[in-house]
Amino acid sequence: MRALDEQSHAPSGIPALPSITWGSHIGQLFGSGADLHDTLVPYFRAGLENNERCLWVTDAPFSADEARAALRAVVPDLESREACGQIEIQDSAAFYKNGEPFRPAALVAGLVQRERDAVSAGYRGLRTNGNCAWVGQTHWNAFLDYESQVQDAVRGRRLICMCSYRHDAIDGDETRDVLDRHHLVLRNTRSSQPRTALCDANAPGIARLPQETRIGEPIGDFQEDVDAIQAIAAVPTILQVICRTTGMGFAAIARVTPQRWVCLAVHDEIGFGLKPGGELSVATTLCHEVRQARDVVAIDHVAEDARYRHHHTPARYGFQSYISMPVFLRDGSFYGTLCAIDPKPAKVTDPAVIGMFRMFSDLIAYHIEAEKHLAKAQADLSDARLVNGLREQFIAVLGHDLRNPMAAISAGATLLRMSGLGERERAISDAISRSATHMTALIDDISDLTRVRLGSGITLRRTREGLEPALQHAVEEMRLAYPRRRIETAISLAHPVEADPVYVARLLSNLLKNALIYGSQTEPVSVTISADDDFVLSVSNAGPPIADSLKAGVFSPFTRGAGPDDHPGLGLGLFIVAEIARAHGGSIDLTSTDHATTFTFRMPLAIDR
Repeated sequence: MRALDEQSHAPSGIPALPSITWGSHIGQLFGSGADLHDTLVPYFRAGLENNERCLWVTDAPFSADEARAALRAVVPDLESREACGQIEIQDSAAFYKNGEPFRPAALVAGLVQRERDAVSAGYRGLRTNGNCAWVGQTHWNAFLDYESQVQDAVRGRRLICMCSYRHDAIDGDETRDVLDRHHLVLRNTRSSQPRTALCDANAPGIARLPQETRIGEPIGDFQEDVDAIQAIAAVPTILQVICRTTGMGFAAIARVTPQRWVCLAVHDEIGFGLKPGGELSVATTLCHEVRQARDVVAIDHVAEDARYRHHHTPARYGFQSYISMPVFLRDGSFYGTLCAIDPKPAKVTDPAVIGMFRMFSDLIAYHIEAEKHLAKAQADLSDARLVNGLREQFIAVLGHDLRNPMAAISAGATLLRMSGLGERERAISDAISRSATHMTALIDDISDLTRVRLGSGITLRRTREGLEPALQHAVEEMRLAYPRRRIETAISLAHPVEADPVYVARLLSNLLKNALIYGSQTEPVSVTISADDDFVLSVSNAGPPIADSLKAGVFSPFTRGAGPDDHPGLGLGLFIVAEIARAHGGSIDLTSTDHATTFTFRMPLAIDR
């Protein structure tokens, strides 16, 4: 698992996001030069220490000179790294050539070429940041086109791109544009440390709730909120992980309004007595203060805090440690809190704990939004003539929106593995990471299926470079995923091949996974790749042959063979293989006998111009 993480992830330097997947396009919403300093200095320091080439394109309120000075303070040999070309720091006016026509395609092509040059020079990849504060209404639509092209270009590359936008200079629609064109968006608040609050609770343990404040059944006008949170399968695991990681005995998700505090989900190991649907007087809670301040409240030890030791809330409920993280919806509105309490002190102001709560809060918000999108889509499907088209458009949008929670899940699992977990908790975090990887693959399959069904088809980025390394990487990933299986390869590319390396590698991965799952579990899988008159890629496995009656349907969507039950999927793997082959102007053939089952992909070495 560690080797797979090192190949697919890079350290971020950002406490709330300990690692970043290669091929990520990240947005940042900042409010000041200090926000840029706090995020980008550790971000680039991590890249330099990870042997990455870096490009920092900055602008007011954090000039290139200021950026260079700030980075030099934590990277003493910065001048030598600049001199050898490991990092380049530019003002945006020079990089984007202000005053000249804005050419998105040329900028993206230059970015991809920088990534190829970095890898060729022996670096792990390319890490970038661009300050987009200069983009006004005149260039907004053209810059959105650029961002969309970057979103496509980073896929499958050793490239991490972060784009910084000043949040008080863009309106709500423009903020949505930014969210839609990045895999993940970070939002800075000026308070870099959590707002701490402690209190004077002299009770020896958690107090049972007074009967008049404990309500056992869901409150009428919050029933939909209770049902929505209860429907999120990950919530029980999130609350359990919070308690095990922090050592606290009670964790909950609450809906908080100016008038109401309603429990939506709970994990209770200390007998606090609150159930889903239970309600507290909002004025008696610290979540009331969280809602007003729109910021986290974290308390390590109530009795030792001068400000909160006499506060009525810990005195009423008897806790010594407390943390409450706000949950914000996509439009910035306050929804509620993710909170935890315990009668004993706990170290909850630790940045790692704050980061974990923030990521889980974001994940919960994304699930809530996805449920709203789903409900709206189901209502729209009442017209039978629109069922198929709307369903596939919805899948495309949902597939994009699911990438944010998947990134949060992956980062959260990595954060948990970095902390001092026991064997059982580490097994849980490993399971979360494997599930996130599996879900990301399913999202890719759904996205490609939708492109085909909606008529746009798979969009290729053909090149004559990078195919063989991409194929070797696909094989090594399968070897890591199936360490007990043997994969024999014979790769010989005598001539250049014009293809999309990312998609051809994905075709190989799908064929390999199919062979490893459905073929003989004791015999090796054989991969043969050549480029003579045509480019030919074959994957063969021993095992029972595919019946003639089934061969015609293996490339249809949602078709799965009679394989092991522990390899669930959507049945899209071979359908995607066929579509990748078609997009390249090639063919995919199947032969299956008692001796072997072989899939062969064949295409011209180059397209006719």
